[in-house]
Amino acid sequence: QSSANPDSLLSILHKSPEDSIKVKHFNELAFYYNNRGYANDTALWAAQNALRISTKLNFSPGLTNAYL
Repeated sequence: QSSANPDSLLSILHKSPEDSIKVKHFNELAFYYNNRGYANDTALWAAQNALRISTKLNFSPGLTNAYL
């Protein structure tokens, strides 16, 4: 998915409103950590936030990606 630096994503997440773009960034962060086999708590945290915001916005693509 994304080759973004996790520190950059975290910085963006702290500043952005709860919208579909934020969901995308949370999912990218979850994907990054999950596929590297470390920081599983961070991957779970990011996926849970993507689920929470996607549910709030009724944003189906965000929900789908968060479960992957």
